[in-house]
Amino acid sequence: IDLIHALSAANNTELVRSFLFIDSSASIDQQVIDIAQGAPARQGDNGNNLALVQRYSVSPYVLQQFGSFATSQTRVRAGYVTSTSSNLDSEAEYEASQTLSSGRQFTSFFWDLSARYAVSNVGDDDERKAQTYRLDTRTALDRHFSLLAGAGYEKIDDNSLDDEPSGLI
Repeated sequence: IDLIHALSAANNTELVRSFLFIDSSASIDQQVIDIAQGAPARQGDNGNNLALVQRYSVSPYVLQQFGSFATSQTRVRAGYVTSTSSNLDSEAEYEASQTLSSGRQFTSFFWDLSARYAVSNVGDDDERKAQTYRLDTRTALDRHFSLLAGAGYEKIDDNSLDDEPSGLI
């Protein structure tokens, strides 16, 4: 019997009660390298089209309550992806985000303000930077239906793109 393996683990730890947390995750699995060749029905059929991929991530964050009005989350994340294949490059990922969300006093209208900055492949020719700022709202009409609306701004700097997105979303 040939198997394609996958193993993952995730953890959330509360370091300071209701204030400071840390998320961490790790995974290792076999991924198809060339989609055109497809996934082998059995590993022995085309073992050259599979690569062992490892992902690691750590993300400390702070939660703050502003009474019943709002909740704030400030988060940073560092991640790393590597593989056994020379066809797949290793990648480092860094991200910082801030979210302010409606609190308990909002019962039918909810809102989220968020800002995110992410960089991958730092210092590499393939470096990618992304900034996103958003306001998302939800109005509950009844228990089954809500109206959703959102607007924001996004800017992506990536040399591999012919037209780098920048503008309203």
